[in-house]
Amino acid sequence: MKIWIIGARGTISSACIVGMVAAQEKLLPAESLLTEGQRFRALGLPPLEEISFGGCDLRAGDFQEAALECSSTAAIFSPQVVAAVADRLKRIPITRGILRGGGIAVETLAGAAAAEMSRETAREAIDRITADLRAFAGDDQAVVVNVASTEPLPDASLASWDLMMLEQALDANDARVPASSLYAYAALRSGFSYVNFTPSTGASLPALVELSRETGAPRAG
Repeated sequence: MKIWIIGARGTISSACIVGMVAAQEKLLPAESLLTEGQRFRALGLPPLEEISFGGCDLRAGDFQEAALECSSTAAIFSPQVVAAVADRLKRIPITRGILRGGGIAVETLAGAAAAEMSRETAREAIDRITADLRAFAGDDQAVVVNVASTEPLPDASLASWDLMMLEQALDANDARVPASSLYAYAALRSGFSYVNFTPSTGASLPALVELSRETGAPRAG
């Protein structure tokens, strides 16, 4: 099972991935992972050893740097644990995220690249993220999980759009469509599951519920 995380260099993602990799390496116990218990075995869930990660972020840098930065500020894991899994963390692919609205704080994350990233159209962003997702997944299924910074509330008009209206808005590069919904569109259109952990718009738009039903790709959150 492959998990592609939006906001891959953040604290939530760092805690998840470092903890998972450390548990796979037997550096930390898996006792708090309920799905590893006997009661869940019959569900046929992917075992711990078969889970791998990738993702995207507005910030540059590899995942080892992100884990070290988070460890120095939030002290989630000891430096010894992070150092022990450093080689694996370096190999986790992190691509560039989508900068589309989100406010000044989100734009600041992109740093000097913000101006260039903001010129990308909706369709260009979707095509790029779709290519990144497919390259990461290969022949396997993938789940896209959004743990990026929470977006402002979307324009109320989006709640009345069907899928055709959303497609037209994407073609017109309508600025009202938020980044989280572009990620969700790319995932669902490709047949990948999409989960909103962050309470942003994501796949909650009626148009994307329609897309989920059309492609059979699950959505949650």
